Amino acid sequence: MRPDNIGDVVMLGPALRALREAAPNATITLLASPAGEQAAPLLPWVDAVLVDSVSWQQVDPGEAGWDPARDRALIRRLRRGRFDAAFIFTSFSQSPWPAAYACLLGEIPIRVGRELGFGGALLTHAVPAAPDATHQVERSLGLLEAVGIPVANRALEIAIPSQARGAADRTLVAAGVDPGAPYVVLAPGASCDARRVPQTLSTAVAGLLAKEKKKL
Repeated sequence: MRPDNIGDVVMLGPALRALREAAPNATITLLASPAGEQAAPLLPWVDAVLVDSVSWQQVDPGEAGWDPARDRALIRRLRRGRFDAAFIFTSFSQSPWPAAYACLLGEIPIRVGRELGFGGALLTHAVPAAPDATHQVERSLGLLEAVGIPVANRALEIAIPSQARGAADRTLVAAGVDPGAPYVVLAPGASCDARRVPQTLSTAVAGLLAKEKKKL
């Protein structure tokens, strides 16, 4: 479960890969937001995507037109899925308890998440919280390792669909860039530190790239 933004879902890739390696015959369903769903095609370890704008991720449920019936509908969808386990991935500031409660009501017997304060028995496996500064990839992998799931590869990885490559080439051409020539895209920014490249590192990388360009 990771009903957040595109970047959050991309950062979940190493954890999904580890789950696939640990359970090669399992069906892995990702619960994602409408925004996060866009990143799902980049993650080949996902078999299905359950899309929902969950109430606990809405800043102001009243203004968003929140309807309790939507939460009940989500619980019914979880129940129909007959899932064996739920892994609730959260950032340092997010509580696992709303998602865990939805999974409990959805009759999911194993519920794994990072504890944040007291939540009773909502989680069957409450993993101690990681330090706030922990990178999101490591936070997710640590959740799996805490319950005995091995992690052989900690690197980020995405699979680019062929149609996306074609669209990227067209975008580059429109911007005046030859897709067949060497080029680099550097995007160090993010909405939070857990997903952001440290400024000193991104500056150093940009400097090295500039020097290499002068050599060409």
